[in-house]
Amino acid sequence: MLGKANLVLALISAVLLVSGAWLMPKWVWWILLVISIVAGVFEYIDERKQPYLHMVAAVFYVSGLVGVSIYHFWDERDFLVAPVVVMRVVYILMFMVLLGFVFVYWRAVTAFRYKRGNVDKEKLVDGPQSFEEKWERFRSWLKGEGGGKKEEIYLVLGEEVDEKR
Repeated sequence: MLGKANLVLALISAVLLVSGAWLMPKWVWWILLVISIVAGVFEYIDERKQPYLHMVAAVFYVSGLVGVSIYHFWDERDFLVAPVVVMRVVYILMFMVLLGFVFVYWRAVTAFRYKRGNVDKEKLVDGPQSFEEKWERFRSWLKGEGGGKKEEIYLVLGEEVDEKR
């Protein structure tokens, strides 16, 4: 619930910033960013879930902080292009780049979990056999194929070893 509230606050602040209705001071962006990071850390510690909503909110806050900084930099020097336009462009570009980093992180975590997903094959120590495994072992013993344990060796990450001993 806290992640959704954080994301809604980030969306509201982004709309206010991009529309030019209210350029929040840098210290407000810093406070929101720190609150988002702390909330994400506590959510990760408490629930052991990746705090993706807090990460996306932090992307909004960092982009807003950079956008406001660019606005003030541009406004102080009186360049030809309006500072609000430059701030919007920088905000959107920064947002897209940082959101790409969050996506890459999400994809890496998902791939790692997918790779580690087959827990039965990852076991290095045999556990209690299921009825199906016992039945297959008994059938192979009746056929004379040997009722010994399987000689398949698996690595910790689930990759099958090429050579059998």
